[in-house]
Amino acid sequence: MTRKRSRLEICLDVLEVLEKKSDCMTHVMYKSNLSWLPLNKLLNNLESKGWIKSERSIEYSAKYSITDKGREMLKFFRINEIKEIMSI
Repeated sequence: MTRKRSRLEICLDVLEVLEKKSDCMTHVMYKSNLSWLPLNKLLNNLESKGWIKSERSIEYSAKYSITDKGREMLKFFRINEIKEIMSI
């Protein structure tokens, strides 16, 4: 049985998907294993923190991309994860 992901782990999963240039929201939804409504709430939250930015156009729904601040957060948590693994 697998454990539930924490909110932070879910945020990091979404940031990693966006870092790989998956801007199609369906791909982000599937790759981060979230349904549409929780994903939209999370994207709004990440955007308000400045970790992602959205580009809205008339012909397409919003496209999201990771910001430099979001990349810094990913790097920070990856380094801490490596430190934790190495200390075992």
